[in-house]
Amino acid sequence: MPSIEKDFNQIINLIQSSNKILITSHVSPDGDSIGSSLALWNFLKEQGKKPKVVMNDNVPNNLKFLKGADKIIKYDQNDNYKGYDLVIILDLNQHSRIGNLWYNLENIDCTKIVIDHHQDPKEFANFYYIDTQSSSTSEILYEMMNEWNSKFINQATAEALYVGIMTDTGSFHFDRTDSRLFQIASNLVEIGANPTQLYESVLSVNSFASLQLMGKALTNMELHFDSKFCMMPITQEDFEKSNTHPGDTEGFVSFTLSIEGTKIGALITQVPEEKIVKLSLRSKKDISIREIAVKFGGGGHNQASGANIKDTTLEIVKAQLIEYVGELLKKE
Repeated sequence: MPSIEKDFNQIINLIQSSNKILITSHVSPDGDSIGSSLALWNFLKEQGKKPKVVMNDNVPNNLKFLKGADKIIKYDQNDNYKGYDLVIILDLNQHSRIGNLWYNLENIDCTKIVIDHHQDPKEFANFYYIDTQSSSTSEILYEMMNEWNSKFINQATAEALYVGIMTDTGSFHFDRTDSRLFQIASNLVEIGANPTQLYESVLSVNSFASLQLMGKALTNMELHFDSKFCMMPITQEDFEKSNTHPGDTEGFVSFTLSIEGTKIGALITQVPEEKIVKLSLRSKKDISIREIAVKFGGGGHNQASGANIKDTTLEIVKAQLIEYVGELLKKE
């Protein structure tokens, strides 16, 4: 396990002494990875630094409205990404979650920092600030920025942080949604983050194609173990017929827990262009599904975990998942 910083001083000093900074996050980016990345990008630009955000995958459509989203650089295997003073890696705890970009970053001769809120970090960077009690990486960044110099938190930064916090807390209803988090949200609103507009932009605007995909996903749902486990598989054919992609499944997994009596939910999607099966797991309070994600080579939190599984099929993952969930439910 890497040595984890207990305060922000060393992280802030490293960033202050750098000028050209590369920011990245995990594959299949979500609200927290994009929100935290763009918040940091905006915050550093306010101080005259030269940050760039590089991602392995495209920005989801519902997050493209955030300031700076159009400046995010899509990974290019032919770019060596040299010449940076510092690399800041957000919202992940192992280098495999960076995707193919890691092969280009691994041998860059500069300091690498990880800022994250997930459990069991692997050692692959020089410095780590990890707080597993935080709701999101965006919450951690707010605390760091506030301690550093809050005057550089402008409206664009506040909006990005708010989106990161909102999405990673399930609109403020997951565990770790406490009074401090509402204080932070209130402060971000005072700076200029509009809760109504941000919610509608991220969670209430859907394409016709994505709604068609949602309809198919709902009809695909399966119940197991007396309805305690709900599984939502989405096949390659489902994406092709609706002219959609895995990024259009944002929020789908929450429907698996909306069924009366269901304690564990799973969204399983084929990602043909990457030759992986993506697994998103959710559970009701007091049931930890993180151990299941770990069995698939993933991780996350007790009630929200996932994995990207290579060299397998959707049917194989479904069968293994039913077995693992059955074993877990027997312990309850």
